[in-house]
Amino acid sequence: MGVEFNTFTKFYERLDRAHCEGKSGMMKIMTEKGSDKILGAVVVGGPAGELVMTLTSGMHNGLGLSQIGSCVYPYPSWAEGIKHLSD
Repeated sequence: MGVEFNTFTKFYERLDRAHCEGKSGMMKIMTEKGSDKILGAVVVGGPAGELVMTLTSGMHNGLGLSQIGSCVYPYPSWAEGIKHLSD
């Protein structure tokens, strides 16, 4: 039996920082169903490595998506997409 999960997706076309830099791509975060525990993420385009680093640092320290999203991010920033997905 597998783990049930929710998927949250943010396309860069809806992210102000992507508009500023003319980039395209997306981020997808999977959480345990009924929880904000992050099971995995996919980030394509833009500064994918930096966004993955933010998510893995949070996962390593036991933070859920809502806790990572509650951080104050500068505007406009790429990490703001994580904040949008946590809302």
